[in-house]
Amino acid sequence: MNAFAIGFAVLMARNLGSGKTDRARLITRQAILSSLFGIFLTFIFLIIARQLPSWIGAEASVKPLAQQYFHYIALGYFPNLLMILISPQWRL
Repeated sequence: MNAFAIGFAVLMARNLGSGKTDRARLITRQAILSSLFGIFLTFIFLIIARQLPSWIGAEASVKPLAQQYFHYIALGYFPNLLMILISPQWRL
C-alpha cells in the first residue's frame, strides 16, 4: 500500500506542477477511495494475526508473543497508510 501512496504523491505533484488542479482533485478522490482497501487489509491482518504464528511453525512458547507482535503491526498499518495518503493532499 505504501507504493500506492507514493504513486498518488507523484501524480499529485505532476498534475499540480502542470496546473491541472481538476485532475489533481480526481487523484485525491482516488487516493481516499483506495484507503478503504487499507481498512479492509487492516481487519484481515487483525484476524490473521492469531493464526499466523501457527501457520509459520512457531514454537508454543513463542506463539503468544508473535501473536501480540502481529496484532500491533496490523494496528499500525492503517494509520501509516493514511499518513502517507494524506500528505500529498495538503498540496491542494
